[in-house]
Amino acid sequence: MNYKKISNVLISLILITTLIFFSYKLILFYIPFLLAYIISLLVEPMIKFFSKNTNLTRKTCSIIALVLVFSIFRFNS
Repeated sequence: MNYKKISNVLISLILITTLIFFSYKLILFYIPFLLAYIISLLVEPMIKFFSKNTNLTRKTCSIIALVLVFSIFRFNS
């Protein structure tokens, strides 16, 4: 009886350790995608505003908006 309880605890610890390890690896993998999504959420209203109020294409407006956002981040840090 005692060995069964010890083995269940060991198996649980091993499973928890591997889950923590793999979740850390997955977080490191998904961080660039998460950052890109956040940047796109920040830039999209600017792109719509520029393309609506100017006679520029969406591609040009997105380049301008990205330059503005990155320059703001650069000068604040």
